[in-house]
Amino acid sequence: MVSLRLLLVTPPMTQLNTPYPATAYLTGFLRQHPALQVEVAQADAAIELFLRVFSRAGLARVLGTLEKRKKGAPASVQHFAKHAAQYLETIEPVVRFLQGRDPGLALRIVGRELLPEGPRFDDSRCVRVLVARGSMAYSAVTQPSPLLRINIGT
Repeated sequence: MVSLRLLLVTPPMTQLNTPYPATAYLTGFLRQHPALQVEVAQADAAIELFLRVFSRAGLARVLGTLEKRKKGAPASVQHFAKHAAQYLETIEPVVRFLQGRDPGLALRIVGRELLPEGPRFDDSRCVRVLVARGSMAYSAVTQPSPLLRINIGT
């Protein structure tokens, strides 16, 4: 007989690229001890919020709000609004990639043709670094270092 029903919630605005283990540990502990008579469920409000905002509908809502406030907007916001169609088209495939559900998108991302690039990518001082490992490719933009010398031989 269950004497207590419990919902453990991971709060929104936690760091998404590292697991927040507290609710998972507590859920596991409570499920392993049936004598405590607790029915437990777990929810992750951080991921739910992220998925609501970073979806086609979520970005459309953000863009609608920005359209009302575009006067005096910073260059980055103006760039986002100008390239809205491309952001709307790519957001859901990118989220699938980040969730590990579409790893084949990696090469298209590092090819720099798929994703819209903000004003900082126009900076000629930036250097594109591409490292290939097996079937995965990693890409980063970095400022050149006087200590870094690249010799590309044939």
